[in-house]
Amino acid sequence: MKKPKLNPNQFAVGQAEYSTGHVLNVVKTIHHQNGEVYLVFESKDEALTYIKNTLIENPNIECWMENSLGEFVITIDINGERDYNASGNMDME
Repeated sequence: MKKPKLNPNQFAVGQAEYSTGHVLNVVKTIHHQNGEVYLVFESKDEALTYIKNTLIENPNIECWMENSLGEFVITIDINGERDYNASGNMDME
């Protein structure tokens, strides 16, 4: 998956099927090494709004967010938010 080049204020969101973990492209079909995977947003708030609306529309999707440095920010699924603590372990909220 090719990561997008982002400006410092931008965030990228990827999506996957919650039940299988299959990565989805931007039109929410299984990514078969073709098509775009990441949606780009101008702010973290815009990205979070998209994620929350996506989960309302389709609870079988999980979304993850990355910042402009390509660093993982958060994953959100039907059960809520998941993120990683300083030791690299996943926390469930």
